[in-house]
Amino acid sequence: MKNGILAAMALCCATSSTVPLWAAEYQEPVLKTVEPNLATDGTGGGVYYVYHMASKSFLTAGNKYGTQLSVGENGMKITLDYGTERAPLLGQKPKVDGTGWIFNMMDAPTNSGFHEVYLTDRTQAWVDCNEQGHTLWDIQKQENGTYRIMVVKQDTVYSRNEEGEYVERMWGVSEGSTAVLPTANPEEGGYENAEVDWSFTTDEYYELYKAKKSLYTELVYADEQGFTEVSSYESLYDSNDATADEVLRAALALRQAVMDKQGEGATEENPKDFTS
Repeated sequence: MKNGILAAMALCCATSSTVPLWAAEYQEPVLKTVEPNLATDGTGGGVYYVYHMASKSFLTAGNKYGTQLSVGENGMKITLDYGTERAPLLGQKPKVDGTGWIFNMMDAPTNSGFHEVYLTDRTQAWVDCNEQGHTLWDIQKQENGTYRIMVVKQDTVYSRNEEGEYVERMWGVSEGSTAVLPTANPEEGGYENAEVDWSFTTDEYYELYKAKKSLYTELVYADEQGFTEVSSYESLYDSNDATADEVLRAALALRQAVMDKQGEGATEENPKDFTS
């Protein structure tokens, strides 16, 4: 399926500049989300994609050095574990005592061989922890079903104000940015525009969502080109039972069908323009 997702990315890139603003009859796909297993008795955790609700983008590595905690169109899986910092395994004292949730982005680039998400200051987090610590997080479910990912209370460096009082600080993303602010608090100065709601999804739902994004793009493109033989593609797009592979194959087939239609009647004397 990795190759399929790459094909989906290529399809989206190939047609993104041609999607008309007026093609509103197709609703963009909606990502299915799940409740992460937040049991703290050793049975919790799992592998997820983490989705930023406001920007409709996924947690990934990017921006500075390609290892800054960021959001983007294509996400990287997170392995979620509950426990302590691994400093004692290295013969060191933890930077933060106690326990919390640890986010490992195993597919992200790293020079250290480790992949924990960690803090270096209030404005930046990274996905390639070495011995820096500050890798523990709290996850709080909200009334609307979303989640906030927060600095643990025992992290006295990043969860305190200048007076030493505890402040709720959490992951946020400001409009127009792709960098995650790891200690955002909308009530503090400089973070008023940070959106702090997140959700979790599985590998299966992520792949299906990406495939449907590709088919959505192709349906809009077909509509723009006046191609009307789309009923079977629409049915698959609306189906609750379609697999990611089926949807992606349909997106590729629809693109080919539109190109075939555009090429009808082309001759050396009467060529067709496929520049777009």
